[in-house]
Formats: sequence, C-alpha cells, structure tokens
Amino acid sequence: MSTVSIGEFWFISSNQYEIDFPDAKILRNSINSDRPYFITHIETCGIYWGVPISSRIPKYKVHYDKIIQKYGKCYTICFEHVLGYKKAFLIQ
Repeated sequence: MSTVSIGEFWFISSNQYEIDFPDAKILRNSINSDRPYFITHIETCGIYWGVPISSRIPKYKVHYDKIIQKYGKCYTICFEHVLGYKKAFLIQ
C-alpha cells in the first residue's frame, strides 16, 4: 500500500477487498466498483482503520431514522459533506 495519512480518502478494489476481508459479517464492498474509505487511524503495527462511505443517502437515512427512533441516538451512521456532496459514513 502507498503512504496513507489520517484524514485522507482511499479506494479499495472489490477484488482486493474480498481477499483481505472474507468475513461475511463485514460490510461488503460495492459490487463492480471501488468503495471509498476515510482513513481514521493508523496502528503502529501497520493496520489502517478506515470508515466506508456511501452516496446512497436515502437508503442509509431510513436505517438512521429507525435507529434514532428505537435508541434515541445512532453511532454507526453519520452524514457529512464531501467535496460538496452529502455522504453517509458507515461506522462499523
């Protein structure tokens, strides 16, 4: 992997994602495309922590609203603007 910095966006190809993360319980990468990740933390051992982001706002807004209605707060989805466009950050 190239040099990665905290606060940058990176794209992981679907093929590489499936090789690196075969666990069915982990959010799948976008089919036939690359999913962008926001790099939040880099471990000293070389593990990169990234939050997947999505442009599918209506889909994730429904999930977000259900969680808010049930629990009063939501720690797994937040909405922010990236380059002028609203995006869903899917915290896992």
